[in-house]
Formats: sequence, structure tokens, C-alpha cells
Amino acid sequence: MPDVVFWPLFVTFAAIAIGATLKAVEALQAKKLSDEECSRLRAQLDVLKNPTGEKTIDEQPIKVNETLVPQNERMEKIKDDILVLLSIHPDTQAEFFAQSTKIGNQVALHHLEAMQEKNFTRYYWRAKTWKLQPAGREYLVRHNLIS
Repeated sequence: MPDVVFWPLFVTFAAIAIGATLKAVEALQAKKLSDEECSRLRAQLDVLKNPTGEKTIDEQPIKVNETLVPQNERMEKIKDDILVLLSIHPDTQAEFFAQSTKIGNQVALHHLEAMQEKNFTRYYWRAKTWKLQPAGREYLVRHNLIS
């Protein structure tokens, strides 16, 4: 290709590439500014919705039998209940614990898996059942949850 055609094409493509790069940088900067503005507006909205600084729904305690129980204590009670049920009904599926404690299946699985990390429970995938481990039984005895 003759030099007369090559250099103008090269300069044109280089200008297009530089322009596209500048547009991309400008778009990223605009997105960053809009994200910051969105965060600022959300904070203002939270203040307007809750001017007294009350706790949000997630931070409020849960009412159980008309007494206030903090969220973390309720979660520990559910775990204790699951361990007690597992001591009574070995080789049980997660759905049983969900129905017995009136929680969702995924919540029951979450608690069972969390207790498995502490070696309190063990999942047997072939039978799709959970069993109480010695550490879980020791926990129950130590906290007087079983005799």
C-alpha cells in the first residue's frame, strides 16, 4: 500500500482509538460520580425516614411469646433446639428440623452446616441425613439440654 494512503488511515484509526479511550474514561468517571451521589442520597433518605435514630428492622429484637429476645439469642435457641431434636431423632433430614422449629429449609440447612463446622453435626450425603457428633452431644450435656 502506498505511503500516501497508509499514513492518513493510520492517523485516522489512532484518533478513533484515542477518542474511544477518552469516552470510556469519561463514562467510568460519570458512573463513579453517580454511585457517590446515590450513596449520599440514600444516606439522606435514611435520615429522613428515621429522624430519631431508632434501630432499623434488622437490628430490632424479635418478639417471642411477648418477650423481647435479641436476634442472636434466638438463633442460638434454634441451634440448641436442632441439636436436641437430633439427639432424639438420629439420621434425620433437614426438612424435619425446619418443620419442627418452624423455620425455612434453607435456614435449617444454614444452622446445620454452621454446627457441622464446629463438629457438632455431620451430614451423610448418601442417606441425605444428619447425625449428632460427640462434640454436639457434649455441648448438650454441658448446657443441661439433655440428661
